[in-house]
Amino acid sequence: MKKKSSRSCEKAVVAVIDVVLISLIVLLAIGSITMWAIPYLERQKAINSTQFISHQFEVFNSLLLDVCKEGENSSRCFPLYINDGKVDLDCTGDMLVIWYSLVKPEINFAVSNISDGDEGFDISFNREVRKIEKVKYTWLDNGTEREGWVDNRDNKCFIRINEPINSGRGIKIELFSREGPVGQIWAFYPGRLRFSFPTSEGDFAIEAIGGGIIRGEGDSADLSSSIPFYRINNALVIRCIQMNFSTDIRSICGKGMHIFTITNNKTSILENQKVYWIYAEMHGENEKLKILSSQSANLILLHSICTISLQEENR
Repeated sequence: MKKKSSRSCEKAVVAVIDVVLISLIVLLAIGSITMWAIPYLERQKAINSTQFISHQFEVFNSLLLDVCKEGENSSRCFPLYINDGKVDLDCTGDMLVIWYSLVKPEINFAVSNISDGDEGFDISFNREVRKIEKVKYTWLDNGTEREGWVDNRDNKCFIRINEPINSGRGIKIELFSREGPVGQIWAFYPGRLRFSFPTSEGDFAIEAIGGGIIRGEGDSADLSSSIPFYRINNALVIRCIQMNFSTDIRSICGKGMHIFTITNNKTSILENQKVYWIYAEMHGENEKLKILSSQSANLILLHSICTISLQEENR
């Protein structure tokens, strides 16, 4: 029986090594493509779905503003098309905070540490002012008035209203010194339609909230279209829109068309006077978005309550 030559054995070993190396290279190539391509395709799908909903939310906001301008009992129909992802109907959503001074234009104050479940928050003035002697707050839902509590600390003070700020859908807080009114703070919960598309990088999301659009990717957020405010001559008009949802459904998912009816139940003027150093911010769970600031203005604050009804679903 003939023995195989050492050269033949070497060739066989080399051939096996070549096969193993080629297999490893192919596997590495497939792994690299998979690691790059799948997240890329996933991200592109999320971007396309978010843009598709974004255009529809802009139409929704336009219709919402129309019914608010036309007055009570006006209504519009809005068809919402969903291919992927999920839409949540949230009656509270993020908090819109507006504050301003009612005294000299030199006096300015800032609101901080205000959030949903808190009963108090901080105020800091840009200069030493008379002590805040009295705090009064009014729930906008039912008109109930109560007195709060204040702890003055030099040019700062801590305000407590004895109830969680999210106990109602809106609140007005008035600050008084011994001489009279010093400033006012408003907090609204506009409600929102929130579309989300989950990915391995985090949720891609977009919200229609009180006439504005908020876009988010992962932990970031961007107010790309502001809560409605505009100037008419010397007046600064801010329109605060509160959305109520009449349906028990709080989440919509799956491909289909969903028809909503938007109805204006009430529009009222909450404020109409000269103010100084007015600020507006949107406060979410982990971030706040600045909407506007103005040194002085004749402020007109409009408040509209709209009902959003889900009329029909076509799958």
